[in-house]
Amino acid sequence: MVHIGVHPDPALGQLLELCGATLVDMDDNDIRNMIRSHDAFSKMTMPAGMYPTQGNPVTTFGTKMMLVGSADFDAETAYTILDAIYRYQRRLKSAHPALSALTRDAARNYTINLQQHPGALQYFSDH
Repeated sequence: MVHIGVHPDPALGQLLELCGATLVDMDDNDIRNMIRSHDAFSKMTMPAGMYPTQGNPVTTFGTKMMLVGSADFDAETAYTILDAIYRYQRRLKSAHPALSALTRDAARNYTINLQQHPGALQYFSDH
């Protein structure tokens, strides 16, 4: 089975436990080539214990977290949204563990071939 979603996923955890299943690494030459050829993908390691049956870290791949907005969005609104995200970052992290990767540095250094919104550029310049 292939699972596409955000980890940890309670439904997947329950399924793994009920079936006695384990996660397997997705780290071979084909996967590494795919990651190299598509900026949106990155290698990820899920730590041991993320799911009840997962005794070891699991290497896989996924997409990077990204907030996309229309070019028609005004700069002040984009700036305000980013300010709220990082001001309430602790609350977001408590809502779901996957949001712990949502940091200013990660967003500022994101390397994908998309133009940053002027409001985002201003926000990261100010912070």
